[in-house]
Amino acid sequence: NYVGGIAGESWYSTITGCTNSGKIEAASSAIGGICGYVHNYYHNIINCKNTGNVKGTGIYSYYVGGIAGWSESESNYTRCSNEGTVESLSYYVGGIVGWATGTNVIDECSNKGAVKSTTASTSQSYGVGGIVGYLYNKSTIRNSYNTGAISSSCTYKTAPSTSNYNYGVGGIAGASNGIGTSSYNYIENCYNIGTVYGSSMYYVGGIVGRNQYCYVRNCYSGKTISGNNASYTGSIVGYGGYSSASYSYIRSGQGADRVYGGNYGSTSTNNSFSHTNESSVAPATVYTNLNSKRSSLLSGINYVEWAQDASPWPNKGMPVLKICTDPALVFSASSASVSYGSSFTPPTLSKAGG
Repeated sequence: NYVGGIAGESWYSTITGCTNSGKIEAASSAIGGICGYVHNYYHNIINCKNTGNVKGTGIYSYYVGGIAGWSESESNYTRCSNEGTVESLSYYVGGIVGWATGTNVIDECSNKGAVKSTTASTSQSYGVGGIVGYLYNKSTIRNSYNTGAISSSCTYKTAPSTSNYNYGVGGIAGASNGIGTSSYNYIENCYNIGTVYGSSMYYVGGIVGRNQYCYVRNCYSGKTISGNNASYTGSIVGYGGYSSASYSYIRSGQGADRVYGGNYGSTSTNNSFSHTNESSVAPATVYTNLNSKRSSLLSGINYVEWAQDASPWPNKGMPVLKICTDPALVFSASSASVSYGSSFTPPTLSKAGG
């Protein structure tokens, strides 16, 4: 019942250095470009890549991901990437992992492919994200980015409620729920520059659509974010409670000029801000304008994983992750040319010496 490009189902395993380029389609649940169902405990998926399209063709084809469809406790995903389109007629759809639960860690991963749910009106669509569809119970996404278009075109919808914690579409995570104060999720040092669109989703966010018991910090979003309800559409978080978005910022003029679209309970936006739409401004000017506002984003904090952009401006003046400027990492020649606002080609990274 589980389908994957390398393994349909995996227990207590390490999968490293694998690539799938074939198309994967199935009407079942738990479908992944590398592995369909990653079972409990002590899994590591490292340096794996998917370029084939992954699609769940049934109305119950939930848990669909570019790397793994369904991922259970204590699984780690490191330096994995997806470039294929990931699509389902159901829910929990992610560029890297569809559903990640119980101390999963997704680190230094990227998605360039479109991620979408195209559900029938009799079904449901929730948990659609550039990196993870649904992040659950003390799990973490860090040092990761999305450039693919994220969308949900389901005609099914329900009235907003704090109990609907898994309804959402987001550039990094569709929905994130830490379930309680002792089991917070973390989304940190991530950016999204892919469009995020929810034709019928109430909770739409540039980083996370629906956020509960989750800390979002050191993140930015810089593309158009659009949902069917402005009160639940935000450039960082669509709708959240008992959560925070700190040291994060947005590009204003992109359709949702606020950190949170809506919130309940206790929320915080400590040192988060928006700035003007500068997509046509010279990179050096973008850098100068931002630097006066975001010094706290780049220094004086405990989680300084960002670096300032510099000539030849590989990120058009926007902050870059330190993993992209580490001397132990080598840029490809293609990284010198980036067109922010229309297309983006992140650097291809490889460890020096292999």
